[in-house]
Amino acid sequence: MHMTKHKKTILSYFEPARLTSIANIIGPPPYDVYGISYLLHGPDEYKNPIRRESVRRSLELMVSFGLLTKSSHREVRNGMTCVVCRYSLKSEE
Repeated sequence: MHMTKHKKTILSYFEPARLTSIANIIGPPPYDVYGISYLLHGPDEYKNPIRRESVRRSLELMVSFGLLTKSSHREVRNGMTCVVCRYSLKSEE
């Protein structure tokens, strides 16, 4: 796996020194794709499907290489129940 700038940035979101400031923006870990996309691309671009899909692929690759873990949760969003995948560091299990 090639460690890109975005992957390094995603891993930095799990550093203990940054958890409080990030929790104020998108909530505590585990993070979902929308939250990571918001942090990477800002409030104007995070809902862009191309950017969001790129973030999702990066997260999935990081899971396959053992850097992150993935868990699925049922949540209510916009009045609908859906399954949301959340990502966290291995040590946070």
